[in-house]
Order: sequence, then structure tokens, then C-alpha cells
Amino acid sequence: MNTEIAKTPKKSFKVQMLAAREAAIIQSVNRLLAEKGFDAMTVDEVAAEVGIAKASLYKHFTSKEELACAAMVTAMRKAQEFIQEVSAELPPMDKLKAVTRWTMTLKLQGQMPSLPSQNSSLRATLMASKDYMDGLMEVSGRGRAVHLVCQGLRPGARIPQNGRATHRRANPGHGHELVL
Repeated sequence: MNTEIAKTPKKSFKVQMLAAREAAIIQSVNRLLAEKGFDAMTVDEVAAEVGIAKASLYKHFTSKEELACAAMVTAMRKAQEFIQEVSAELPPMDKLKAVTRWTMTLKLQGQMPSLPSQNSSLRATLMASKDYMDGLMEVSGRGRAVHLVCQGLRPGARIPQNGRATHRRANPGHGHELVL
């Protein structure tokens, strides 16, 4: 019987340094996005803040949009972690307050990226990112469920595609419904 525990292969020094540099880049992008916004942030600023050449920055991220996407993926992961930590025993309104408080605290501390709503190249980059879209779906799904519960609806309730809940029973086979 083999009782050895499988060990994770050790990362090379080069891989560790690349990961550390990438984390520093994302942290700088996050701060600049929160401070200046996407349109005012430049790739030159990011490289200068991290202390690397612009060419080195492009080894990690090929565009300004990819930089913003990486910052949003990181923010989404933080949101997922926070939501997981919120006690399931809290009433829905308290869960909503906790998430709102957490979000506003990050925003006020300059740790929450600010992105434009009308930038097609950024939107395309975000929508092409599996990590971003998966995180968005998870966070949105949980948020939508909390929102509907706060409105007095229970998980498992059927909501018509238009999002308007009614007390009438939906006709089976007519229209689309969302099941919480």
C-alpha cells in the first residue's frame, strides 16, 4: 500500500518571479483604474509604476483591455471569496448589506476598478474571458437570488424571462422562466 502523499511540483524561480510580476502589474492596474478610470490610465503608467519596461509588460498582457480584464478577474475572485465567507444563516437583507458594505469599503479605499460602460473593445475582451464570465455568472447568480429573496421570493420560485415576478402561476410551455 502506497502511503506517500502526492506532492505538488515545485515552481521554478523564473515561474515564481513571473507570477509575482504579474500580481504587481494587476495590483497597479487595479489602483490606477480605481483612481483614474480606464480611459485615463495608460500602459506607460502601469509599466512605470511596476518598474518594468513597456515591452516587458506586453509579455504578460497584450493590450490595455487585457490589463483591465485581469484586474476585473481579480476583483471578481475577491468578490466570490467574500460571498462564500458570508454566513448562510444571515437573513437575506443582512447578506445584501454585508456585500454592499464590503464593495463600498473597497471602492472608498481605491481597490475597486472603475470601468466605462460604453467601450466595445473592453467589453469584447471581458466577454471573451472565461474566468471573468464564469465569475460574473456566479456572483450575479448569487446576487440575483439574494435580491429576489429580499423581495419575498424563495429559491426554487419560477421567474418569467422578463424578470417580473407575479403571483400568478406561469403557464407551462409558454415563454422562458428562470428557476432560482
